[in-house]
Amino acid sequence: MADDYRAERERLKDLERAIAFEQEGEGLGETLRRLDRARRDRETVEIEYVSTTGSGITTRRIDPCQLWNHSGFWYCAAWCHLREETRTFRLS
Repeated sequence: MADDYRAERERLKDLERAIAFEQEGEGLGETLRRLDRARRDRETVEIEYVSTTGSGITTRRIDPCQLWNHSGFWYCAAWCHLREETRTFRLS
C-alpha cells in the first residue's frame, strides 16, 4: 500500500512540472507543433523549465516521446538530458 501511495505521489509530482519555450509570444498551438515535430523526427528540443514552487527556471534539453491532453492541460513525456530519465512536463 505504501509503495502504491509513493508511486502515485511521484506520478502527480511529474504532472506538475511545467515548461515554457524561450521564444516570446509563441502560442500553445505552435509549441505543440514544435514538440510533435521533434517527437516525430526524434530531435532534441531545448526548453525553459519552470518549477511548480517558483524556485527558478532552468534550461532543459528533452527528447519528446508523447503528447496528451488531460483535464484541459497539455502534457509532454520526454527524456530529460539533465535528469537522465523520462519526465512528464505540463505545457504552459
